[in-house]
Amino acid sequence: MKNLPLTVLLVLFASLLPACHTHREVVGVAFHEEVNRSTRGAATALLGKLSEDQKKLALHDIKAPLKSDWHFIPRQRQGLTLGDMTNEQKTLVHHLMQTALSDSGYLKATDIIWLETVLYEMSNQDPTRDPGKYALQIFGDPTDEQAAWGWRLEGHHLSLNLTYAPTDLSHRPLKIAVTPVFFGTNPAVVQHGPLAGKRVLSNIHSLAVELATAMNDEQRKKMMLDQKPRDVIAGPGREKALSETVGLKHAEMTPKQSVLLYKILHTVCGNFDMHHRGVLWGAAIASRKQVYDGVLDLSIAWAGPIDADKPFYFRIHGPAFVAEYSCQGINHVHFVIHDLTDPLQEDLLKKHFEQHEH
Repeated sequence: MKNLPLTVLLVLFASLLPACHTHREVVGVAFHEEVNRSTRGAATALLGKLSEDQKKLALHDIKAPLKSDWHFIPRQRQGLTLGDMTNEQKTLVHHLMQTALSDSGYLKATDIIWLETVLYEMSNQDPTRDPGKYALQIFGDPTDEQAAWGWRLEGHHLSLNLTYAPTDLSHRPLKIAVTPVFFGTNPAVVQHGPLAGKRVLSNIHSLAVELATAMNDEQRKKMMLDQKPRDVIAGPGREKALSETVGLKHAEMTPKQSVLLYKILHTVCGNFDMHHRGVLWGAAIASRKQVYDGVLDLSIAWAGPIDADKPFYFRIHGPAFVAEYSCQGINHVHFVIHDLTDPLQEDLLKKHFEQHEH
């Protein structure tokens, strides 16, 4: 493959590159202060509106085992649920989400929560299908600017996990981790009602099919897996299960295919706001030098038919990043993203506590 011209890459992704230095490091006082003003400020404002009993449900120690206990199934969760909040408190939760997610990422998250009302009707009003069961967990103390802290919003088919670990008050890089991230949809396409035809994950779905369709026979042989996995492989408890990259390498793609791959990466990382997305982008590109050369250390693997209307599985995988998309059935999708250098954010906190007493 001819390497993509640097100018093409810069035009497509100039907005992402300045934001990343290493996988989890947002550089500069301005970025640090902005995250402190927005995300930390939103969490602090929310805590200020909670009762003492609600705080007992929402607040957890930053070192609690619960922090790594994420999942996307409809189960009983620790934390403060949306159903146990006032409208004002729910508004502040949405504000917190908006400080970390982009407009498109926030829309995906809220649409997934809304889909529980669709499932409620589809399942003969099963009480487990309830948008009020999504739980907020805050780890650590966001009011202490020198302390590591994080938050999770989670329920059926949604798990947002973010962690922040400043190295000092403001003059050192702010360390951020933004994975694991899980988006799932059931139904993948709404079949009935005023929003019939709506596909919450339409952008990643259509781009993946477009890229796979653009492959020639030889490329497809390299891209195809022997069998379709039952689900995403790097799910809860299996974050490090994908140790070997397989499939078609980016270096074996044509320039047109390469642009489609970059569009998928842009869509994946673009679920976060500008102060967070560079962290995930840094994991995806693995090495800035490779970006300048026009070749990334990434591969794409596929299983199932190359057909937007049939179940398929694909993943983009590199040494420090994986995004998996699995159609569980014709109308049921799971999508997970990991920064593989620290999928559960453990290394970030370990380094923080090695340098700080609290």
